[in-house]
Amino acid sequence: MDQELMIKASLLERQMRELENELEFVDREISELSKFNDNLDYLSASQDNVILSSLGKGVLMKAEIKERKLFVDVGAGVLVRKEPEDIKKILKDQIGRLAEARMRLLNKLHLTKENLISMLKEIESHQSFN
Repeated sequence: MDQELMIKASLLERQMRELENELEFVDREISELSKFNDNLDYLSASQDNVILSSLGKGVLMKAEIKERKLFVDVGAGVLVRKEPEDIKKILKDQIGRLAEARMRLLNKLHLTKENLISMLKEIESHQSFN
């Protein structure tokens, strides 16, 4: 019986770590989307015509803004022109869905922790009887 409980506890512990990793991923995504949203706010409000534009991997270059419409990659190499406000609406929706996923993960994590604690108490009580 103790061996079976230990295996179940080990599985719960692994599940808890996986949930924590998923939660970290969702938190990073929310943070990145929020930062992107802030950058769009800055772009919309700014009167500057020169910005630093990322080329990737931490490399930036100065770029002249000729218009405020942006190009959005919608997949398969297809670019669609959108206003910053349209993109902000999409970001708000994505952040909302990620926040909901975050809450579901937190609830699952909480339940898993409770189950693990309960199981560890049961293992402890079995060991104290032996």
